[in-house]
Parts: sequence; structure tokens; C-alpha cells
Amino acid sequence: MIAAVGATALCAAGCTDRHDAKSDSAKLALGAKPPHVRTVKLPFRAYGSARVVGSDLFVTVDSGTGLLDTLLRYDLGTGRSAKVLSVKSDIAWLSVNERWLVWESEKKLYAQPVGGGAPRVLAASREAYGPALEGDTVAWVDHEEGSDPRIVAFDLKTGAKREIARTHVAEFYNNFMQIRDGKLLWTDIYDGTGHYVVYDLATSVAQDYPMPEARYRYPGYAVRSGDAVYSINFDRYDQWDWSAQQVGRYSVGKRSYTPVTKQGEYVNALVVGDGAVAIIDSEQRLRVGSADGSYPATDLSAALGSRVDAIQISSDGVTAVAGVSSQERAETTLFIFELR
Repeated sequence: MIAAVGATALCAAGCTDRHDAKSDSAKLALGAKPPHVRTVKLPFRAYGSARVVGSDLFVTVDSGTGLLDTLLRYDLGTGRSAKVLSVKSDIAWLSVNERWLVWESEKKLYAQPVGGGAPRVLAASREAYGPALEGDTVAWVDHEEGSDPRIVAFDLKTGAKREIARTHVAEFYNNFMQIRDGKLLWTDIYDGTGHYVVYDLATSVAQDYPMPEARYRYPGYAVRSGDAVYSINFDRYDQWDWSAQQVGRYSVGKRSYTPVTKQGEYVNALVVGDGAVAIIDSEQRLRVGSADGSYPATDLSAALGSRVDAIQISSDGVTAVAGVSSQERAETTLFIFELR
């Protein structure tokens, strides 16, 4: 988890600042083509979200207020960065693709064209939206006062909003969703167990997959790649206990569940690329491997010489950005690589 701490002051809007960047290679056991890892260093003591779109890196940082209040756009080709926006609170749950920026701040969900323009308030109903974004479509769990929690999809181009489904349990676990290849994935809890739901946005057809009987039968943070759905599963949802969890792989085709982590193990982050998975374990080590249901075999932290605070997958579904911040050195280090 990343603490919001002070950092160097940011220049006025519109200015640029050159930072040094270096490229490193790491030989990893991820098939025939080991990924190339690029290292980018920024002079900020804390960062929150980081995602790559084309040749640009979008990253939220602490400008010196003790909050993750500033979004930077860093050009990976030139090493120059410019401020995209700054707010009076934290910028959280950033999603970005080649068209749109989506983020949360002060219990509101915002969207803005990547090329610039006035931010639009999409919702003001809850904290921690965890929105999913693909193309012009953004989806989230809405919880307006006086109504049941519902999953909605919003077309950022046309302004059309539609209800996808009503959720049974609107807890933090199943607050996060994913859109990949036009299919919206979320989790829910009813009939005594957890469920994965895959909804085709084009046909409006939903497929419901209940978890098999297991101790850790309440999935959250679900991410899909092909036939596999990975999730962090919990043994109860009435009480938050991050240390009582299990990472698992659910096969949509076989409707079967395979544990990935052992009893008593827990992870701090999980992302899935194209046929590959990355986790941050309880010691903040970054591990990567094939998305075949086995525990990620490669300790990428050992190859990089650094443990990490967080990892996110970019909108292309394969570019991962992991990072670590140092308050003492007033420095954030980001590692960019393809997860395939």
C-alpha cells in the first residue's frame, strides 16, 4: 500500500520538466521472449496510479501537499513531463486509454478527454468506484441514495447511460470490474457463495459462474485473460481481513477453480496480461509467470534489485507498470514491461 507523503513542488500548469530515464533488461522465464524492462525515475516521494498509453506514461504523484493530487503525462520518448491536472484531494483509481481519462476524487467520478477539455462528473454516489474503461465505455458500481446498488455503463462519446445489472452485495470486494474485448467482468455474492459474471456489452448477454464449494468462495478484484479469470478470494465478506485470502484461477470453459496461493499466504496486488500474471506478495516482491494456474515462478524483484509498492496493467492489456517510492530520496522509480 502506498502512503501519501510530501514531494517536490510541481511547476505551473503547462510547463515541462526533463527527467532522466534509463532502460534495463531482465531475463525472465516467461516463454521464448523475455520482456524488456524500462526504468523511469521521477522526483516525487509518492505515486499512486501509473499507466502507459502509446508513448506516454500517465502517473499520479504527490506534489508536496501530502496527497496524490497531481496527474502527470510523461513522454517516454523525450523524457519530458507536463501536468495534466491538479486537485485539492487525492486522485484515485485512475483509468486511461487513448481517448479518455477517468478518475475519482472527493467521492466523485470524473472523465476528461485525453487531448484536453473540461472534466465531466459521472457520479457522486460513493467512495472507491474502481471504474473499468475500454474505448468510449466506462462502467462502475453506482449507489445513489435511496436506490439499490447497480452496475452501469456510460458511453463517454454520446453521453448515454444504461443499467447493466443490480448487485446483491455492494461490498468493497466486488466493487472492482474489468472490460476486456467488449466483455464486462464483475463479482457478486448470493445464494451463499461468490459469483463471476461476464456481460457482453454488444449483445447484452450475461453469463453467471458460481464459485465451487471452497473455503475462499467470495472473489474480488477479478481480472480475465482468455478462458481464465483470476481473483483474490476471501472466506467472509461481513468482516474485512486482508490476511485471510487466496488467489485463485477460475476456468470459464471447465467451470473449475484452482488455488494459486497456498493456505496462509496472501498477496498485496494482482494483475493479468495476455497469458501471463503478476502479483506482489506479502513481502512486496514482484513475481511474474504464466497464467496457467501455477504460482508465478519468476521473482522479478530479484532481477530488478527492488521490491515494489504497486502494479497496474495499462489499457492495451499487456503493458504493466510497477513502482516504488522513496520518501528519504524524494524519488519514485517505475518499471515498465510487457506481461505476456
